Amino acid sequence: MTDFTFEQSGPWERQTLVDDEHSDTVAVALETPNRLRGAACYLAGPMTDLHDLGIGWRQAITPELKAMGVVVLDPTNKPIDIGREDAEARAEFRAMRDAGDLEGVRQVMKVIRRVDLRCVDLSSFVIVRLDGTPTMGSYEEIAMSVREQKPTLIWLDGTLTKTNVNPWLLSQVPLEHIFESQQELLGYLHRIDESLEHPTDRRFMLFNFVDLYREAILGANS
Repeated sequence: MTDFTFEQSGPWERQTLVDDEHSDTVAVALETPNRLRGAACYLAGPMTDLHDLGIGWRQAITPELKAMGVVVLDPTNKPIDIGREDAEARAEFRAMRDAGDLEGVRQVMKVIRRVDLRCVDLSSFVIVRLDGTPTMGSYEEIAMSVREQKPTLIWLDGTLTKTNVNPWLLSQVPLEHIFESQQELLGYLHRIDESLEHPTDRRFMLFNFVDLYREAILGANS
């Protein structure tokens, strides 16, 4: 009787064929690259002046990223209990601003900025959606990501295209890291994820995150 076992290690999903009758492992039957598994991605982009606070596009792209095993860092749903930017926090922030409490606004924004920039620090790559909405934080996050030599993937939406975006941006990131649709961006990431070789672009540093963190998260006996 022939049985199939499933082993997972690192960026590979491995299916091994085992022949119980002869008590030996025949061969690795299937290997599928999954290079983005365990990599973290921060979702940058304007929030303050958008009617949905930037929640919609982040919720739409997150399942696509998680399907590749990417750990998503979403500023609208932060995995920390400080520097949050949910609807309640935004209402309190607007009330302080309307009341002229600028020092209160400053203190709140210092924490938000610290948390968001730390998310950039922790990311293996960053996705930035720009649609022409005024922003300041997103540009600082772009600059920081570029300085840290991370893949900084720009998604131009709304009225923005490669030909009308501020040319300063073109000097910051390679043209192949600027996309004009979500589909184009995800297609690029799927090619990275499914590549048999580590990306030659050394901005990508795709460590074996699963093995690296397995013991810490699941325990020494996992």
